[in-house]
Amino acid sequence: MTAGLKRRRLRAVLAVVSLAALLQPLVVPFAAAAPAATSGRNKDSLRMTLTSIEPSALRPGRPLTLKGRVTNTSPEPWRAVQVYLVMSPSPLTTHDELAATNDSPAGSYFGDRVTEIGTFARLGRLSPDEQNAFRVKVPWKSLPISGVPGVYTVGAQVLATDVDGTRTGEALGRTRTYVPLADPAKARPVEVAMIWRLGAQVLRRRDGTYARTAALTSSMASDGALRRLVGLGSAAGSVPITVVPDLAVLDAARDIGSGRYGPPGGLVNRIGLADEATPAAAGSSGTAAARERQSGAPDPDPASATWFEDARTLVADHPGWTTTYGEASVDTLAAVGSQPLSTSIALATRAAQRRLLDRKSKILHLPDAGILSTEGLDQLAAAKTPGTTVLSPRMLPGWDSPDGAPQRIETASEPLDVVVADPTLAAGGPAPGEPLSALQVRQRLLAETALLAAQAPSRRTGPISATFVTPDGWNPGPDWASANFFEGLDVPWLKPVSLGNQLRDEPGPARYRGNPGVPDESELSGLAEVAPAETTAAALQLRRRVRLLASLVGGGRDLQAWYASAVALAISESTLRDPGVQQRLIQSVAARVTQLLRGVRLTGPSFVTLSSSRGSFPLTVTNELDRTVTISVQVQTMPAASTSDRARFETAGQFTVAPGQRDTVSVEARVEQPGVTSAAASVATADGRPFGAPLAFSLRTSVVGVVIWGILGIACAVLVLAMVRRLLGRGRQPGTQAGTQPGMQ
Repeated sequence: MTAGLKRRRLRAVLAVVSLAALLQPLVVPFAAAAPAATSGRNKDSLRMTLTSIEPSALRPGRPLTLKGRVTNTSPEPWRAVQVYLVMSPSPLTTHDELAATNDSPAGSYFGDRVTEIGTFARLGRLSPDEQNAFRVKVPWKSLPISGVPGVYTVGAQVLATDVDGTRTGEALGRTRTYVPLADPAKARPVEVAMIWRLGAQVLRRRDGTYARTAALTSSMASDGALRRLVGLGSAAGSVPITVVPDLAVLDAARDIGSGRYGPPGGLVNRIGLADEATPAAAGSSGTAAARERQSGAPDPDPASATWFEDARTLVADHPGWTTTYGEASVDTLAAVGSQPLSTSIALATRAAQRRLLDRKSKILHLPDAGILSTEGLDQLAAAKTPGTTVLSPRMLPGWDSPDGAPQRIETASEPLDVVVADPTLAAGGPAPGEPLSALQVRQRLLAETALLAAQAPSRRTGPISATFVTPDGWNPGPDWASANFFEGLDVPWLKPVSLGNQLRDEPGPARYRGNPGVPDESELSGLAEVAPAETTAAALQLRRRVRLLASLVGGGRDLQAWYASAVALAISESTLRDPGVQQRLIQSVAARVTQLLRGVRLTGPSFVTLSSSRGSFPLTVTNELDRTVTISVQVQTMPAASTSDRARFETAGQFTVAPGQRDTVSVEARVEQPGVTSAAASVATADGRPFGAPLAFSLRTSVVGVVIWGILGIACAVLVLAMVRRLLGRGRQPGTQAGTQPGMQ
């Protein structure tokens, strides 16, 4: 019995040894250090995409699971495809080390593959253009790490056999990211305000339609950046985020989605001008639907309509903030120094908040790259409602992350409260792959905050504050749902908070004691400049003339607000890198309004003669607009050309002229002394502001006319008296005696 048992044990040992010998050709190459790079024709033949990492931060005792997919990008098939986890043995412990790793080449060596049986995934054969999902799960005890707190680099590599049967230890595809390991007992909590910006370039034409619509609508489609950003934000659930939409983007989405363009009630147009018959033109007749959308308008875009409703819901779930309309450039406002521009932007913003969101919201300024000039800071500090401004750390020399995000800086006018947003929090992960996928952005956020929590000064007692701003134009990628972005933020050292709560936390903003501004102007290269002078001049011209137009046609605040939004778009941050297009658009809008004002004109004689010191003469007002206008006529002497005492003119006051009609107004004139008086008549709005080219004329009065009328009057009187006398004379002629018959003597 004992001998049989020994023989069975011996056979088992021999079987294990034989199996090990058979597996050695496969295992040994994998156990070796992963090569730093792959060369030859097989390089990057298999593209790897990492879609999930669980848990998002290492937790002792829990296995680490990576999920993703492998795609065969080569023209030939691969057999025996296997995916291995790769991990660094030592952690990154400083922000500089993390930044250096993030900038390292895609094929950089950072650790060895885990090759234990059961820890790698077998995908089998992959034909050209075929892809397959993988899942690699490694127990805690098998992770090749030191266990020291910090940020570990983790990834996956794929090996395979080619059509010739060759299999090497070189990775045919790879991916990597970060996974932190923190000591909860030593890490200080980091309160992170996540700003979810919804912005894009908006270029609006003078008829209310949009230029470069394809880029905007594709971003709102199912695989677009804005669509995914709203979808990811909607998955936040109870996690507080601060959604900050650009009102111009919401406005454009609503217009494009509905196919209705222009201000409420439609645009004002001139009758009979073909180039003014815009798709959004409002006619003088027809239904409201016809006024809002005519046959020539672009068809409604269902994807944009859906995005608009979803974006509104997201903003309603996380209310409180918007940008100014179009994210107007603060530096441009400071350079121009024009209060009217600021007033127009404020009007457009308030009107859009009411129209699109049904509420008033606070303003968040998000300058390009978080950089503003000192003049721009002064502009914000001097504003009556400055809002809150997000700045880059480069604007505050000497500032460090443990100092906290809310800061109070000194400007030339008065202190200004700002929020410092460290861009590294949203910088994403290392190559290869998409560095700004939802997964990579989250893992970088966890890595940066883990280091911040571990390195906070021991003297600090409260939580550390940090502000995360989604990258400009961020597309979370097609796998944003698989990343479980917000679930992965449930870690001991990170506490998401709203921006409002971060600003309200005691003891309030820390006082920054340095001089704000970028010390090295070379760092400003590549940033957007201020809007050209021609653009701001056209914007100011538009503002002045729109006020006239609104008063003329009774458009009120709605019409003014719509054109005010055109003023705001003229100096939008999103168009400053391509200023020529926006300059042409705003100049076109201003020219259109000028042409509309010319549609109400005054005609009359160039020379008027009065036969006395008082008299009247007619002028004709023609309305070529498709709206009824309320106007008055103002007549004044021209002092420089007058050769007599000034005349006084009176008209009937305000009156209305129907679309396409003309009306005559009588002007009463009174001149103190005879002579020639030069005068000019102008059309004025209902509130008395003249517009358009004045009608110049000369008014002549003469005392000769009075004498002539006197002579004629005397002559008429003499003639009448003569006639009366003659008639009376005939009545007194002697007649025959009474009773005497004719012919009798």
